[in-house]
Amino acid sequence: CSVNDVLACGAGLDDCDGDASNGCETRTTDAAHCGACNRRCGAGEVCAAGACVVRSAGTFLPPPPMVPGAAPAVMATGISGPQGLVIAPDGRVYVSVTGSGSIVRIDPAAKPPAVATAATGLAEPSQLAMNTGDAMVVAERSANRVTRIAINADGTAGARTMLAAGFSGPWGVTWDGAGNLLVSNEYGNTVDRVAPDGTVTRGVISGYNAPLDMRFDAT
Repeated sequence: CSVNDVLACGAGLDDCDGDASNGCETRTTDAAHCGACNRRCGAGEVCAAGACVVRSAGTFLPPPPMVPGAAPAVMATGISGPQGLVIAPDGRVYVSVTGSGSIVRIDPAAKPPAVATAATGLAEPSQLAMNTGDAMVVAERSANRVTRIAINADGTAGARTMLAAGFSGPWGVTWDGAGNLLVSNEYGNTVDRVAPDGTVTRGVISGYNAPLDMRFDAT
């Protein structure tokens, strides 16, 4: 938006490069631009509400949510009971459908967006995660396992590999920065960790009540 042809940035954004053509390109809610352009937080500090603060153990300080500028638009319909969702680097969207044991693929580039079945025969697939463009992982809730599904160049599903088993109603899956896969157990009330070498550590976090999906914040 603009006021008298002068760029006006919304809360949490700024025009740090002085180029009006790319708008308010910088988020001023991270440690590199905390509250203002190029205001960098020091070591051990995080940005919270536009100020650099020391992060104490166990403190969760997410950036403030962005306010949508318009009403949400419908991407695709006809998916019965969608659960997990992941966006591939090529822009395709994969959605798990627990009831039908399948994963569908949405191609937003098609007009209208094309919806196709990508994989079937899964045991109550819940959440999806992806840390590379050539594969995704899915928590199979009723099989108590996590499965890796390769993604072919055309977006179709390829070979499947069981990454780990022995969970208790796995629902959420997410990758950390070190390449570990975290799995939340709905029935076990815990979060397990699967290391890159396949080693499973049970109950790295516990004390929940039917935990489902998970995400990491920027810190």
